[in-house]
Amino acid sequence: MTAQNGPRLLSLGSTGFAFKLNDHVVVKKVRPGREANMAREQNVFAILERHPPSPYIIRRFYGTEEAIFLEYAPEGDLASLLREQQLKDDPSRQVTGIVKRQPLEHCFLWMKQLGAAAAWLETLGLAHCDIRPGNMLLCHSGRVKLADFDRTIGIGEEMLSGTEPFARLLGDEGGLDRGTYGNAGCRSEQFAVGSVFYSLTRGHDPFEDEWWGPDHGPIRM
Repeated sequence: MTAQNGPRLLSLGSTGFAFKLNDHVVVKKVRPGREANMAREQNVFAILERHPPSPYIIRRFYGTEEAIFLEYAPEGDLASLLREQQLKDDPSRQVTGIVKRQPLEHCFLWMKQLGAAAAWLETLGLAHCDIRPGNMLLCHSGRVKLADFDRTIGIGEEMLSGTEPFARLLGDEGGLDRGTYGNAGCRSEQFAVGSVFYSLTRGHDPFEDEWWGPDHGPIRM
């Protein structure tokens, strides 16, 4: 098989590499040392597959200890779609302008579909814990599907990590949980969903149009 005809690398995530196998199937191959994350994602898919499927959740075809075979979303992810219309400053990568915003009718449809996906997970006692535009995949039909379940845990379990600005460390209102992401549930998921809504309607993520120097990341957290 020639390099042109072989699997094409689509993305490199914290858990694995995603390769396009054909026009219908993507394989997510685990990175060394991330086997526990892959096992968690496989367990989540096993739970999802015991119930009627949601049209707004990416589908798994097959899984092994080292790989997951998933449906291919040909239009990419919403984060990439937003980036295509952004003007950015070098080297800070601060968004300085938006060439064209997404049509509001598209944004409203994607918002509704994301809400349905999060609500469906909640009925199964699960919190995604990594809802963001990069994990929302766009199909030919214009439908978005939520993907990447390697951080998904049960509602009420402790969130050990988060991706700002779609997650936040608790302040004084967190009590003993101050300075942590707290427990997964309505608070964490609704914050993420709200931040996605902001990104879709503004054309950039919260705080992406601001820059506070070398400590920008910690300050944003």
